[in-house]
Amino acid sequence: MNNLHISLYLLIPFWTPNLDRFRYERYFQTPPKFGGVMKKYLIFALILIGFTSTLAQILLMRELAVVFYGNELSFGITIAGWLFWTAIGSSLIGRLVDRLKKSAQLFAILQILFPLIIALEIFLVRDIRHILGIVPGVMIGFFPMLISCFFVLLPLCLLTGFLFTLGCKVYTVSKKEVAPQIGYVYIYDGLGDILGGIVFTYVLVYLFHSFDMFSFLFILNLLSGFLILRRFPIICLFLLVLVTLTIFSGLPNFLQQLSQKLQWQGYNLIITKDSIYGNIAISREENQYTFYESGLPIFSLPDKVSAEQLIHFPMVMHPEPKQILIIGGGIAGGLTEILKHPQTEVDYVELDPMVIELSKKYLPKEDLQSFKQSNVHLMDGRLFVKRATKRFDLIIVNLPDPATAQLNRFYTIEFFKEIKNILNPDGIFSIKISSNENYFSEELKNLNGCIYKTLKAVFPSVTIAPGEKLLFFASPQKGVLTYNTQLLARRFTARNIQTTYVDEYYFPYRLLQDRITFVKKAIEDYKGLVNTDFYPIGYFYEMVFWSTQFDTRLGTTFNWFSKINLNWILGILIILFISQLVICKKRPITAIPIAIMTTGYAGLSLEIILIFGFQVLYGYLYHRIGIIVASFMFGLVIGTLWMNQILNKINDKQGIRILSRIEFSIFLYSFLLPLIFLLLSRLNSQASIFMAVEILFPILTIITGIFVGAEFPLANKLYLKNFQRIGKTAGLIYGFDLFGACLGGLLSTILFIPILGIFQCCFISGLLNLTSFILVFKIK
Repeated sequence: MNNLHISLYLLIPFWTPNLDRFRYERYFQTPPKFGGVMKKYLIFALILIGFTSTLAQILLMRELAVVFYGNELSFGITIAGWLFWTAIGSSLIGRLVDRLKKSAQLFAILQILFPLIIALEIFLVRDIRHILGIVPGVMIGFFPMLISCFFVLLPLCLLTGFLFTLGCKVYTVSKKEVAPQIGYVYIYDGLGDILGGIVFTYVLVYLFHSFDMFSFLFILNLLSGFLILRRFPIICLFLLVLVTLTIFSGLPNFLQQLSQKLQWQGYNLIITKDSIYGNIAISREENQYTFYESGLPIFSLPDKVSAEQLIHFPMVMHPEPKQILIIGGGIAGGLTEILKHPQTEVDYVELDPMVIELSKKYLPKEDLQSFKQSNVHLMDGRLFVKRATKRFDLIIVNLPDPATAQLNRFYTIEFFKEIKNILNPDGIFSIKISSNENYFSEELKNLNGCIYKTLKAVFPSVTIAPGEKLLFFASPQKGVLTYNTQLLARRFTARNIQTTYVDEYYFPYRLLQDRITFVKKAIEDYKGLVNTDFYPIGYFYEMVFWSTQFDTRLGTTFNWFSKINLNWILGILIILFISQLVICKKRPITAIPIAIMTTGYAGLSLEIILIFGFQVLYGYLYHRIGIIVASFMFGLVIGTLWMNQILNKINDKQGIRILSRIEFSIFLYSFLLPLIFLLLSRLNSQASIFMAVEILFPILTIITGIFVGAEFPLANKLYLKNFQRIGKTAGLIYGFDLFGACLGGLLSTILFIPILGIFQCCFISGLLNLTSFILVFKIK
């Protein structure tokens, strides 16, 4: 019977042409046997689970970003939590599958429940602030973030890990060569991951909200589960039709609105939308509209106080500004204030088009008119600066503090050099950062001092204006900047600017000599490193400063971490290596899970490094980063397929040799990446950028995935030699893989990249795999 007939027969159980040939009782009432057509149903289910898992991870990370304001600290915790609980589900709970008799039926039922748990977790995430007693707009502390994130992810990730191990058990029934079959389950799961990433990036993110996506996943998993169960077809068909009709009748929109009410309790929410860059929400309080991005307020309309203070100070610092560039925040009145100055032309750069689209509905008429009179560029600010062909008299960067690695790119020595290249000789660069005019803690001194020292390394002239936001002014030419408040007041008066809050008396108030002396002494006492693209120490100092707002003890802890250097890491690696050597000497097979764990660490760590490097070099290009992530999964599938092709042709001795070579290759590759980054940082032509973005970075990520994918089936084969239980072996190897990836994601994101830099983070991954190479090589 061909596939079309079988599909129709499943949908129309009383289709008469097949009743004589394929009896109802035999087809539907016998237990599932996974051969032929039913094997295809299982393969579809395994791919769908990978697809669903990826979409669930993306959805929950986006939802958690709204709660945790989207910095890499929250993403690192989310990824670590996801991998940790999935590893627990695979390695510990997964051991139960060897005792199950009706594995296929349980697999199908859990698959149907999978999307329902996703929906419940979306509700839970959106209500976290209410549960913790934290209102929108207020940051969440480090430990509440850590605990709530791990708690939310627990049920879904345990199920994901268990389903993988259970899928291995079901798929390998009656198979003589078990290890290759486990490898195929890994491949199908990886194919689903690739498909999920691509479909979300290019389709779903533009068209659907979270509960629309949940509905889509629920229908697919419901259908897949029924195909595997093959029981009670009329009831199954009825339920499928009922669920489909319910979903398309408006249930997803109802759930979306209900969960949003939970999320924004106590706020007069006007609208909330997801863009490809984050969640945008708008609330109203009388005649003022507040815009939130990823849960935190980014600006209010109208807000003349902030707009006037931000713009007029740097404008009067320049004797005659004509060509102005403003990066971020200009739509909240900034453009209007700039255009009050005579004969000015403004270029305004904003990353997210949705921010501007939504803002236009609530802008005062004068701000809307100013927006129309400006040159608006919807792109990454750093990418604009890199490609700019004209020069400017004044450049204002109006962005949040370097609380993320993405934002840190606008506070580095490389960016300041790019700014200097497009400034006129007497031009001025203005940037701000959180500060205090009366008290400097050690954490604040490091943050402000680091940015000040970085500016001084590029610009010969740097001045400051103390306040809650410390304004830095920098110029390539000495004698342009001034602390002469009378001169600044005269310029302001001469331009005949109509303002409400800033006047000629504002400048003497802001530039009190005692405040300047106090702040300057504090930041000049900083003796640390400058902030660079590949050594984002400013990102770390911001993280430390932020953490002390909730618990001063965290500042002490993070400051202790800041003393970590590569010598410390080498010492720890040596101790770990010696202890592992002792363990492996007594039980050599232990080297196999150790190797898979170090490869898992390197896989995710190097993937994060490639994403960081891509952001640093070419700007935040959402779709291209999506391709990098998909490229990793593509490499993983290629590596697993290649290993499965040769797995039955090699003996254990050859397998050990191949495993050791893979570990050594990861070591070499990790040391090669910094050289590639350095080379790319020196290439500025359009052709070289195109080659790197479209070809080189995807290839580098594919190579990383190949290493991880190739090791998984090989490690299962070698480990199965000693332990013949499929569930225990597949769960253990998969669990060690995920535990290693969990450590790689968490340590690289939170500690190693900001404290040691991208290059040394590569070296750590390489050295870790060098130790596992030695352990595997010693197996006889």
